[in-house]
Amino acid sequence: MAAALAAAANAATREVAANRQEQIAQVKRIFREARQYGNASGSLSFKEVRALLIRCTPKGEKPLSEADVRTLFDAIDRSRNGRIEFEEFVNFLTDSGAGVSPACDACCPPLAATTDPPAEQERALNAAVLFVRRQMGALDKKKTVVCVLGSTKFSCPDTEELIRLTAVELQVLLPLGKVCFVTGGMPGAQQVFAASCPSDVGTGMWHLVPQGLQSGFGAGTDLQAGTCMEEKQAILAHVGDVYLTFEGGPGVAKEARFANARGAVVIPLSRTGGASGGMFDFPKVEIPRSIKDPEVWELLSRSEAPIAHSARAAAQIAASMAVS
Repeated sequence: MAAALAAAANAATREVAANRQEQIAQVKRIFREARQYGNASGSLSFKEVRALLIRCTPKGEKPLSEADVRTLFDAIDRSRNGRIEFEEFVNFLTDSGAGVSPACDACCPPLAATTDPPAEQERALNAAVLFVRRQMGALDKKKTVVCVLGSTKFSCPDTEELIRLTAVELQVLLPLGKVCFVTGGMPGAQQVFAASCPSDVGTGMWHLVPQGLQSGFGAGTDLQAGTCMEEKQAILAHVGDVYLTFEGGPGVAKEARFANARGAVVIPLSRTGGASGGMFDFPKVEIPRSIKDPEVWELLSRSEAPIAHSARAAAQIAASMAVS
């Protein structure tokens, strides 16, 4: 669903210029055109947004359903007042993620309560994921989102060095501007990974944290996601295209299960043990079709192999799944 919503959002803005000032001017035009006759409020209703998306649907393609439009609407409605203000509109439709108003901060839409109907929970989660990918400039799949999962404390003596070398190898194999690296802002594996990336990767490094918290990593950008750790984990498990896992406990296994179930590529560094080694009901993942040499995959689990070889193998697998 997220891909369909991304296509609709981009269809509505395909003519928006690269220059920020031109972007805002053109978005103003789109905004004015979307307002129906008699609307002098300066904001858009759900009905008006739905009409805009229908009008922007490419010829021959099926328009979004009302439920999908509602998901997109909720992702834009940062003030949560049931209407789309201009500031919210321009922030969502420009790729920079920078607002024209300080009131529009980088905080994704709220998730539904666990007592809500499953359909409502799915809609709210899709809206949150859509918002997060938009903030990272990865809404239309032109960027590959690589998420890093792992333990907050290491049990395997090889893990920390393996993470560092994997981060270095990824910088070589994945072109800057084509990838976003995402962590959950936790100490241990995620902090080591962030610290191991060169400073020029900062613009492509994101840390999802619950509202009110900070990663404190000093590299990359914090993005508030969810009101608690559980909500943040749910968003993290649904926002990535590729997941690298190092050690890990039940939480990492849970995130990996969600990611694997929806078709994301999960790359477990099995040699580090823990969840990545198959504990805590970690999902059984298959070798990606893009990997022609089974030996590359086997290096993830061979503890006797040089750490550098396993790190290079993990990076090669991730890079093989990246957008060309």
